[in-house]
Amino acid sequence: MKNRNRFMTGTHIRKLAIDQSQTEKQSQTEINQELSSDEDIIIDESPLSIKLHGQTLAVMMRSAFSTEDDRDLVCGYLYQEGIIQSLADLEQCEPCLARPQSQINVFLMPGVYVDTPIQARYLNSSCGLCSVLHLNEVCQKLNKIQNPIHLTQAQIDQLLHSFKKLGQAFKLTGGCHVGALYDEHFNLIGIKEDIGRHHVVDKLTGLQLRLAKEIQVHSKILVISSRAGFEIIQKAIKMGVQAVVCLGAGSQMAIDLAIAMDLPLYTFAKIGKSNHFIGK
Repeated sequence: MKNRNRFMTGTHIRKLAIDQSQTEKQSQTEINQELSSDEDIIIDESPLSIKLHGQTLAVMMRSAFSTEDDRDLVCGYLYQEGIIQSLADLEQCEPCLARPQSQINVFLMPGVYVDTPIQARYLNSSCGLCSVLHLNEVCQKLNKIQNPIHLTQAQIDQLLHSFKKLGQAFKLTGGCHVGALYDEHFNLIGIKEDIGRHHVVDKLTGLQLRLAKEIQVHSKILVISSRAGFEIIQKAIKMGVQAVVCLGAGSQMAIDLAIAMDLPLYTFAKIGKSNHFIGK
């Protein structure tokens, strides 16, 4: 009996050119030609340790695509946790020489301090909030969305037509989430994939921080393949997007948070139909 499984390790991903920088350079037909008909591709999930000044800050289960992808994940996570405000706060964020695939060493610039004590956290690919917080407490730590982007169904359809062409890892495995950032003219800014939906948003946050050095994009729309859970919306607000389109359902707490923070939220998004939750 033939083994029909192939684990999608970083080597296979590079071979199949589905590193995020290559997603538009190789067609699905070309990728399929590299696979034999009796093989299934399985998405990678492996631990990544974040060391902050030599101390373990977090260990997360993520899909490893490339060094740059891991760096975006780490930088996005640091920003979402309030440890950095921009990449200028980082002196170093590089893979460990001894363990480049499983550890990233982070050092902050002199004068940049962490307000809260460093505490090691284990984050699996579906990790959300470790405890339930009152909505008011969360809102006090976030800024309301300025200039929210209110989408028509025709505009959502336009985004979905573009979005469904993305995500080579998902097309190969069916085992990961896809997220993309668009500008106000519906031009693609960037795409990220991961087995964890929260990691997708962290990766996009890191990508946004990196691109801030090169381009100025003020209006942003997040499209993501997952449901709209509370922490997805919290992260979206933290990164300053002005509309969120989710292919899945929204939780009540996520919808309440989006409305309270004036973030237009569109759930169960399909061509021709979606649920709209709009604040004032």
